[in-house]
Amino acid sequence: MDITVHVNDKPLKAALVEFDGPNGTGNVVPAAGALAYVSSDPTVATVDATTGQLAYLKAGVSTISGSDAGNTMSATGILTITAGLPVSAQLQFIS
Repeated sequence: MDITVHVNDKPLKAALVEFDGPNGTGNVVPAAGALAYVSSDPTVATVDATTGQLAYLKAGVSTISGSDAGNTMSATGILTITAGLPVSAQLQFIS
């Protein structure tokens, strides 16, 4: 699944989810082995190799990949990070 986030957003976590049907359908099944994650561009975003925790570093695009060593299942998602400047402001009262 692909996603667009802002560089200042709280970083998400990548999670490889496996199914017993084709193309992400059917029932969720447990991983058969150790999961591993990698970022195609660690200058844009890093991913913890075992937990999937992301860190956003700068605007750009990185493909995040997850794999299951137990059954050679893998999947990827495109992470797009934006860093636009503010274009408006509001005063808010918060408790």
